[in-house]
Amino acid sequence: MNRKTLVTLCRERGIRHSRQTKPQLIHWLQNPGSQPALDTEGTGKMFEMAICLANDTPFVSSKGYKYNLEKAERLRPRLAKLFETNKYIHTAEKQGRYDFTRIEPSGPPCYLSAKSNKDKDNGVAVQGIGQRNPKDFCDSLGIPYTTLTDLKQYIQSNIINILPVLVMHTFDCPLLYYNERADTIRHITLTKPFEWEKYQYTWSRPWDTWSNSSTLYIDKEGLLEIQFHSKSRTNMAIRWRFEKMLHYFNPHFSIIDV
Repeated sequence: MNRKTLVTLCRERGIRHSRQTKPQLIHWLQNPGSQPALDTEGTGKMFEMAICLANDTPFVSSKGYKYNLEKAERLRPRLAKLFETNKYIHTAEKQGRYDFTRIEPSGPPCYLSAKSNKDKDNGVAVQGIGQRNPKDFCDSLGIPYTTLTDLKQYIQSNIINILPVLVMHTFDCPLLYYNERADTIRHITLTKPFEWEKYQYTWSRPWDTWSNSSTLYIDKEGLLEIQFHSKSRTNMAIRWRFEKMLHYFNPHFSIIDV
């Protein structure tokens, strides 16, 4: 079996394939669930701490901070210039809708989201609803939950109506995006609405054969992955292929390197 076929199978089954050897891919395909988990949480929490340090505000968590403080300190000077005038507080605890909030003396508060990625090929979860159980996800769409099969069919049949919800939960406020491997930080703002009816949509797995993961291709670009975990984990995972999305839809964003 050639590498291209292996990569296709890995994508369909939610197995990471970037920078993995051919024997590793074969092993993980033959032994589902054996691939070590990727520590994306540590990168995300470290980046949130770096933003807290740049704002001279506490990192708020009932579990405390147990991640790499040295890396957060290293990012602090790069971020500090963004917050010389306006300071934010940390509001991400308990899956808060917004990671950071700026309290205005008058008028509504302003928000900021923090997103991170260990590598260019890894996904970025949709804020708030990207890691919820299927029933909660259905509630966010305003539809009843019946079965996973019905939900998969609904998602693929109504993706044009679902995409605006996912975009709203991701880009309704400015966000800071950190790519650890590339060591890049970008300030991203959505500036132009999407016209989803203009595009062609295909899926790596149709709803009736979709077991673990299926990737949405928009004009042949794989830009969104939706995964239903095994019985040991009840939550869904909805992830943008963030680097690809920023590149493919670049005219829709204001992107500033930090």
